[in-house]
Amino acid sequence: MRLTDDETTALGHLNPRRFEILLCCLTLDEPFTAGDVLAGLREEGEAELSVSSLNRDLRGLESGGLLAGSPPLAAARKGRTVQFHTTELAETLFAQLSGRVASVLESRGLR
Repeated sequence: MRLTDDETTALGHLNPRRFEILLCCLTLDEPFTAGDVLAGLREEGEAELSVSSLNRDLRGLESGGLLAGSPPLAAARKGRTVQFHTTELAETLFAQLSGRVASVLESRGLR
């Protein structure tokens, strides 16, 4: 079972911190801004996150296809508020991966 190009790209842009940010994004009403994400993370106890590092991580999630922003990543954004929403890939990726792992384990008689 090979990963699709979209799955490979998404996973390549994830790290533990971005995964936590993505989980926070999934809880927010859409569209949301970086400020909304920062407030959500601070409510969860992430007090040391800087705005610049959060913006970098949001761009990484967007590059991975897990978030979409308006204006889009390719547009000149300097000084403009970006409104984000999670993508279908963000909402389904981990369930798909879990299903693949379960399928492999079942085929080996491990489940």
